[in-house]
Amino acid sequence: MPYLRLLSISVFGVTVLACSTEDTKSDFIKTQEMWASIKIESNGERSRIVAELNVSGSNGSNGSNGSNISLSKEDTFTATIGQHSKILKKYIGLLEIDYHTFSNITADNTLFNVALLRIKDTDADKSNVKLPANFNIYSPQHAQLYRLNSQIPLNWEDLSENKKIKLTLINSCKNNQGDEVGFSESFDIADDGKYQILLDDLSIFKSETLDRNIDCLLSITLIRENLGTIDPIFKTGSKILAHQIRVVKGITIDI
Repeated sequence: MPYLRLLSISVFGVTVLACSTEDTKSDFIKTQEMWASIKIESNGERSRIVAELNVSGSNGSNGSNGSNISLSKEDTFTATIGQHSKILKKYIGLLEIDYHTFSNITADNTLFNVALLRIKDTDADKSNVKLPANFNIYSPQHAQLYRLNSQIPLNWEDLSENKKIKLTLINSCKNNQGDEVGFSESFDIADDGKYQILLDDLSIFKSETLDRNIDCLLSITLIRENLGTIDPIFKTGSKILAHQIRVVKGITIDI
């Protein structure tokens, strides 16, 4: 029987409790009882395909609140891109079980099909998503220096002012005790190729515990997302997404 373990982990300097879920074998679960989360993540050089299955918890919850499903020998995840197919391999992390593989195909609008193939129950082979358009970040660049009272001009290859792109900012600083701490902030902005990051407006730099005599490091991530069509046999709330992800690391902030 599956059971839960409570783990105490530190995320960006903050200690939180998380649930580690023992797996349930797929041969005990009908396809229509599974919740699926599938992602294709491209950095412009290669694409990573990740699939996770869960089953409802004892309280009836779905998704990540339920128990991870571990595929039995009769069941397989495959990813098909054009004429190429790959089998996803099992990966056991700290908090979850998922299945992944990689592809060198990253072209705009490439169609990815991710299928769950089963011997003893119904296949789920109708999950499809297209990769978003590729892009580059022009500015800022790695190792540039900015003061806290300044602005960072963020420029990238735009898609459309009517579309959205997710901006995530993560800092790494020292506190007054000399420990490394970090905070993150995410929000959607127009995918029009330009944005001004107002550093002193960001909550990630407002902590009173930061050592103001030591510079912080900032990373900037832009994520362009497409929502695909998940096979309808999976439970409500299942999804398949494709991301183009670009990151600039090592930006120095004089706080």
